[in-house]
Amino acid sequence: MRIIATIVLVSVSAMVSCDNKPLLPPETKGSTPFYKMSDSERGFLIKAAGELKLGMSKGEVITKFGKPTRELDIAANHVVYFYSQIWHRDLVSENGDLFLRLSFDRENTLKKIQSNIPELSNITTAPLADSNEPAAGSYKNGKGQ
Repeated sequence: MRIIATIVLVSVSAMVSCDNKPLLPPETKGSTPFYKMSDSERGFLIKAAGELKLGMSKGEVITKFGKPTRELDIAANHVVYFYSQIWHRDLVSENGDLFLRLSFDRENTLKKIQSNIPELSNITTAPLADSNEPAAGSYKNGKGQ
């Protein structure tokens, strides 16, 4: 007897209909994000992000922003994320999560600024689709890892 099993893994946040609209949008009626910055925290993030300049050191950025939500080492880059909204505790939602992603080189110099926070579209130095960094991954303790 031969048993054939097919396993399909689907990210709920990535499921789309034929007309490219999400089948299960993150902002469904009555739902709330897993984590959301207060209005004052978000205002601070937006103001501080407006003062970012390529070439700043990682130390300068951390002094200005505080501890990032998540940090990753990817190849020759160090990437930090500051999230203003996380929709699902253990799932990256490209449709609902809002973040500022900063990429530093080996010398800890800021090389790339990316964000999907609408108020920060004017400071982005590279489109998110142009990124070699993976999505932020899973979250722990409500504020990332």
